[in-house]
Amino acid sequence: MSKRRRQHSSNALAVGIAWFDREQWHQLCEVAADRSELDDTFEEWEANASGALANFKSNGVNAEPFEVLVAELVQWCAERKLPIDGASRAEYVSFMLKRKRSGA
Repeated sequence: MSKRRRQHSSNALAVGIAWFDREQWHQLCEVAADRSELDDTFEEWEANASGALANFKSNGVNAEPFEVLVAELVQWCAERKLPIDGASRAEYVSFMLKRKRSGA
């Protein structure tokens, strides 16, 4: 089986991208430790996130958006004593995708 086929199989690893609707993005801005590093507006964030997703896919990377509920992210970070920042958001999405794929 080719590498490309394996990448798209249901068991293939995927790169997760934190995905927010407008309301969740505004909630994130209120709690993010790295607010100054986030886009200024939801529209900027959405354009950048969509571009990143398209870029991953055009390079053959199995990337998928993961809808983040900020209240759940906040709770997850609090349980682990992590700041709500880019590294923690990435870790959260990775954790949740693994959990989703394992059927937990």
